[in-house]
Amino acid sequence: MQSTQRYSIVLAGGAGTRLRGLTRNSAGAAVPKQFCSFNGGPSLLRTTLARLEPIVPRPHICAVVSAHHRLWWRNEIWSLPVSNVIVQPQARGTGIGLLLGLLIIEQRNPEAVVISVPADHYVARPDILVNAMDDALIAATVDEGVVMLGMEPETLDPEFGYISLGAPNAYGIHEVAEFVERPNDLPRRASSERLLWNSFIFAGTCEALLHLYDLRFPEIVTRLRMALGRRDATGAHGRDFAVLFEELPTIDFSADVLAHSTGHLRALSVPDCGLSDLGTPARVVETLRRAGPAEFDSIDAPVLRPDLAYAVRGEMQQGTAH
Repeated sequence: MQSTQRYSIVLAGGAGTRLRGLTRNSAGAAVPKQFCSFNGGPSLLRTTLARLEPIVPRPHICAVVSAHHRLWWRNEIWSLPVSNVIVQPQARGTGIGLLLGLLIIEQRNPEAVVISVPADHYVARPDILVNAMDDALIAATVDEGVVMLGMEPETLDPEFGYISLGAPNAYGIHEVAEFVERPNDLPRRASSERLLWNSFIFAGTCEALLHLYDLRFPEIVTRLRMALGRRDATGAHGRDFAVLFEELPTIDFSADVLAHSTGHLRALSVPDCGLSDLGTPARVVETLRRAGPAEFDSIDAPVLRPDLAYAVRGEMQQGTAH
């Protein structure tokens, strides 16, 4: 596959509400975790962008952000072309953020093959993940489905989404028997099925990904596509674009799209790369423990630190006890 066909969407519009106690800056303001450093070093968003550069041309890396986070992202995405910073008037969930990015990429290159990644993951061994993302992009060019990256679960955490694997093809890419978001019968399922943790990293042609939306939310696809077609000569949106976002529902791509699209999904099992979504204080604590001592640099960003992580987890446990 030619690199000119490769694009990426980095989803960086989340509010990070579950970690607000860990991500406050020196002024006491809560900062979404994707704009924070993990125990020193660049922000999670900046390291995510760096991971993509070996497999996607920099001019094809797009970031979806929210307007009300401008204070945080304006200094984090300086390496991207301005036209690749896709600003939502307000956050409407991962489903709308991804759809907006896909429709903009479709305008530029309808033949694009896209990999979508969250901006707030920590990865201990990024080379393994980069190789897996490269494999997913290759697989997506020869398969009409959407290729998801799945991780072997170390523990059975019902707060994760899981991929139940079907039969593999000759290239080791599995069909997806079922996509399960936060299952309540996880121990039973794990005993009878092969489950992978859904990393929320996936690749597909722009056409294949938009087809999932056409099956579930065709009217929203049409409205957004029409709104993007009304941009002025500078690429700016009019007032009607902001009004449209006020009217749009919040859509979760995992629960509202993927869970209803298993016939179109494929899965690639990724070797252990030390990936964590840092979704709760407990996961932050465990990931910090594995990562070892911090090596701070001069970047001025709120830092997910062991002392705060342990303190917040302790407060939560005391609250549960009471």
